[in-house]
Amino acid sequence: MSKTKIILTWGVIAGVVCALHKVLLTVQGLSFSGWAYLNFLIFFLGLFIGIKQVKEKINGGYIKFGQGYVVGLLITCVIVVIGLISVSITLKFMPDLGARLLDQLHTGMVDSGFSKDFIDKMMLVEAKEYTPTMIIVNNVFGNLFVGAILNLIAAGSNIKKKPYIDEEVQELPKD
Repeated sequence: MSKTKIILTWGVIAGVVCALHKVLLTVQGLSFSGWAYLNFLIFFLGLFIGIKQVKEKINGGYIKFGQGYVVGLLITCVIVVIGLISVSITLKFMPDLGARLLDQLHTGMVDSGFSKDFIDKMMLVEAKEYTPTMIIVNNVFGNLFVGAILNLIAAGSNIKKKPYIDEEVQELPKD
């Protein structure tokens, strides 16, 4: 298996599962619930497993932080592209997506006990963020940012440097 195949495989798996999860939450009206945090776990697992497979299958069990981080960034790029496609399709079939999300946000603020005045002001501000263009832009840059942060953890937890001296050599060679 090549490094490219591993990157594409785990990027596609994590991207598709994240996209399906987001669509399901949106349709169910749970975009701002605690279930939305499950996407971070899915994203992280895609990064972690992809980096781990490159370490084990390509690099003989070793990987430096920088190498792992680059692999994770490439996986993140695949996830971002799938997320972009997913949001574009969702907007095509749900042109009122921005209004749905604003309604969910409004309901969440009311349920949390915010004052009517505060909610009204926030809804004016948030209305600018939930246009189709801004939904796409926020999705792309949000996923890139989250991917960069989660990748620090995934790459850092996979580090295993090659030893400078072969550990199997028991004695020094004789002249």
